[in-house]
Amino acid sequence: MNGYILVAGKGFAPLTARTGEQKQLIAQRVAIAIANRQLAEMIEKVLVAGGKNEGFVKEAVKEAKVIYKDYNEQEEVALVFVKIELFLIRGLVR
Repeated sequence: MNGYILVAGKGFAPLTARTGEQKQLIAQRVAIAIANRQLAEMIEKVLVAGGKNEGFVKEAVKEAKVIYKDYNEQEEVALVFVKIELFLIRGLVR
C-alpha cells in the first residue's frame, strides 16, 4: 500500500516579536510544531493498532518533511503542510 499522511499547521506570531522577520520565523516554527503534533497523533493511532510504542511515533515524526510554507504579513500567521510517506512508517514498524 502506497500513500502518505498530510497535515496542516497554522501558527501566529507572538506579541513579543519585534521585527517582521522574528514574527515570520516564530509563526512558522509554531505552525510546524502544531503540524507535527497532529501528525504524531495520527501516526500513534496507526502504530498502536500495530502494537508499537511511543518511541516509534517520535522516530516517525522525525522522518516527516515540510512541503509547503507560507506567511501572511498582514495577519501575521504562518501556514505549513507536513507530509510523511506511509512506507517510512512501515519501515519503522518492522
